[in-house]
This record gives sequence, C-alpha cells and structure tokens, in this order.
Amino acid sequence: MYFNQFLIALLFATSPLLSINGQVNLEESLTPCLNAEAISQAGFKSLQIYAELNEDPINERGSYSGKLEEYEFNKNGQVVYWLRSNNRGNLPFIAYGRGSYIHLNTYDEQQNLILDYKENYRNIEENIFNYDEEGNKSDYTIKYDGDTVLSYHYTWKRNKLIETHLNYSNSANKDRINAFDQKGRISHAKTASREVKYTYTEKEDTLITQIKTFRADTLYNLEEHKVLSKFNRMVSYIQLDHKKDTVVEMKAELDQFGNAIFYYLNNTRNKMHGNTSYPPHSYRIENVYNESNLLTKRSFFYSRSDVGENELVKIEHYVYLKNSLPFKFKKGDIYEDSDTQVIDR
Repeated sequence: MYFNQFLIALLFATSPLLSINGQVNLEESLTPCLNAEAISQAGFKSLQIYAELNEDPINERGSYSGKLEEYEFNKNGQVVYWLRSNNRGNLPFIAYGRGSYIHLNTYDEQQNLILDYKENYRNIEENIFNYDEEGNKSDYTIKYDGDTVLSYHYTWKRNKLIETHLNYSNSANKDRINAFDQKGRISHAKTASREVKYTYTEKEDTLITQIKTFRADTLYNLEEHKVLSKFNRMVSYIQLDHKKDTVVEMKAELDQFGNAIFYYLNNTRNKMHGNTSYPPHSYRIENVYNESNLLTKRSFFYSRSDVGENELVKIEHYVYLKNSLPFKFKKGDIYEDSDTQVIDR
C-alpha cells in the first residue's frame, strides 16, 4: 500500500471552511459532523476519539494507534473545547505539548458563537463576534497573538446588511478593502497586488460560490465550490488557472447525518520528489451510528488512481462520556512554553 506523510496529514487536517480571506479548507468534509442535539439529549459532556492506522511500509512501521482528538460540550451539545494534533512529529496523534492544537468556543444565551479561539505552539488566533437583537452579526474582530488585525461593524435593517464600517486594520492590512453582500458574506476583497470577487447562487439546499482572482486586471484563477447548507459542508470544489487547466478538484458525498462516505482529491499543487504531482486519490468511508444517531466508528478505505487499491487505512472509535475532561489546556499553555509545556497527567 502507498501510504505516506502527506496522506496522513490529509486524514487528520482540520480548519474553518471559508475564512474572511476566502481561504478554502479542502479537507473540511472529512472532519466528523457531531450531532449537537443528540449529544445534549443524551447528557454527554465530552468525547474522545481514538484511531488505528494501518502499517506504513515507507517508514517500515507496523500498525499503530492512539488518541486523535478530545472534545468537551456545553449543555446544548455545542463544542466548547477541542484538542487535536496539529500534524507535527511522526504520528498524527495528540502530543501534550508542541504537537497539539486547541480550539476554545464561547456561546451566548441564544447559542450564538461569540468567541472562536485557536492556539498552537506558533500562534494564537481569535475571532470575536457580537450580535444585534435579531441575531445578526453586528461586530467582528480578528486578533493574532493578541494584536487586533481587523475589526468590522455591521448595520442591518430587516435582516439585510445595509452598511459595513471598518473600525480598525493593522499596518499589514491597511491597503486591504473588503465588501460584503446583504447576507453578510464577503463579496469583494482588494489589496495592492490582487482583487477577488465572490458570487453566490443558492439552489435548494446547496450554496454555490464562485471566486475570481485577478492580478493586474487579468484573471489569475477561477474557483467554484458547493456547500450543503444543512450541514455547512463542502461537497465539491474546483480551481482553474488562467489557462483554464484544473489545479485542484475535490468531491465529497455525505450521509444523512452530514458525515462523508466518499472523498476524492486531485491537487496538482502537492508534489512528490522530483516536482511530480501526487496522483488523484480517494477515500470510501463507512460510518457507524448508535441508536441515538451519534457517530461511534468510521473506517477509511484508500485508493489511488494509478494503483487502484481499496485498502483499509484508518479506523476511528468515538467514546462519549457523561463527565468533563479531567485534563485540559488553558489559554496560553501551548503558545507560552512551546518547547516543554506538558499537562500533568
């Protein structure tokens, strides 16, 4: 079986679907879609995910296993704490120090996200939100390592965005211009070197976003992705260069609970030795749920276009608990002492 560090990283990568800079996470559809309502009704307070990996002949290892992620939930089943590997080191499992990445979420009484906090050994990112009486986002602030990068104020009327005011931008973003549509989605971004335009089309339960990037008034590339609105999960993505050649193509199929059952990726930007692109590859995923429709197990089967294998490469086991996690990182634990920070276990 051909199974390498790039594919390990792909199996375990996670990040937001679409940032304010328009950056798309191609692996987002592979992350588990957790059923907040079912978690709340069952009274679960935390979740631990363990993974078993098949042997890796390139590194001459046998199969190995370990803890992949830890979650903690509030009374509504929303994730308030998430610890995962940041794919550093030889194994894609939690390491209680430089190999970890924490997410801390805070919600208001209306279950709106008011703080999205992310930290690893290199940096801290904070996304801070305020809402008006109708639940529309009224303020949005981005901070890196404690310093404010951008801050916006939004004015809504009858649930339509009518005005956006830039409160602050740091020196690195002083020439950046962002515009938003009536639903508060980014529609236009411009810097000294490039211009990006966004177009949105809604078809039933699918949101189609087209992104055109220009450099010196010339079309540099074209992107289009489709998101299944029910789960806020991307199910297809394609990027074309200025010659209209395919640079990246991703396709995913989801089950009735929002978890992927098929995933295909052709990314010509990822290179092997000799500047050769990795061949297209895909995963078939078998999901198992309990009587409460909670995900309990996922099995990943890998195949590559030039090899045609369909081999089991990873199994995830989901352990739900009715108690909080006994050991947790706090803000600054990983970033402040990146070389030696370890939780006392």
